[in-house]
Amino acid sequence: WGRILSAMKTLIPILMGLLVVGCGKAKTETKTETQSPEEKLAGSYEKPSPIGMERKLVLLENGKVETYKNGEKRLDGTWKISGKEVHVDAEENSTWVFKIEPNGDLTFIAETRGGKRDDASKDEQETLKKINSQTAKETPKETPPKTKVTEDNNTKPIKVDDNATKPVKELTLEEKVVGEYEFKNEIGLVRKDVYLANGNFEDYLDGEKQEEGKWKVVDGELHVEGETFVVLVSRINKDGSITDIAYIPKDGKRVDLPKEDQDTWKKIK
Repeated sequence: WGRILSAMKTLIPILMGLLVVGCGKAKTETKTETQSPEEKLAGSYEKPSPIGMERKLVLLENGKVETYKNGEKRLDGTWKISGKEVHVDAEENSTWVFKIEPNGDLTFIAETRGGKRDDASKDEQETLKKINSQTAKETPKETPPKTKVTEDNNTKPIKVDDNATKPVKELTLEEKVVGEYEFKNEIGLVRKDVYLANGNFEDYLDGEKQEEGKWKVVDGELHVEGETFVVLVSRINKDGSITDIAYIPKDGKRVDLPKEDQDTWKKIK
């Protein structure tokens, strides 16, 4: 009996240890398994644009969404899961549709306007890579520039900006658009469009002003509202030129231009 009791004393701590480890493991697995689909999808998704504009989509656990362009917050809205898709409402009368990839990334596949779904072609589909899980409930505050105090040879304190040696911030897409553009048609007439930094637009034909309007950048495209049309939509090309690709009449329904009617304007300054 002495040997049996001794053996039992040795086995009891081992068994207790196994039970503790087993319970801890089961508890961890249960927590992972009980995560809702919304909790698994919540996080930040990012994709650099081919024209140098970095875009980021942040899905918060509370169903809110934030969009960023080049680090600057642009739009707020809401998001929800619909089957194997994520629907994002961040623009008025518009819903962005994303496919949930097996690895957790999101791919833009369609847009719904006025209840009508418009599926994106393969060339228009963009995949946003998930870069981290999102647990924050509000947008983090910007950290002010750091400064430090040093002393010169006269022992006088001097403020030194740590950001002084950092590269200059890249221009925003709006700042890149500002300038003058020229187009010469098949009969030799020269048109010139001027995009001012204050958002104003001017159109000239052979040096004479024809009309004025307003311009802005919407989802990486140039939208111009003039006197003779509601909204002209242009693509901003990598070389700095712009190409007319569509127009939006008063009814709000976008009309794409055929290839032969798409004019490209060269930036001259």
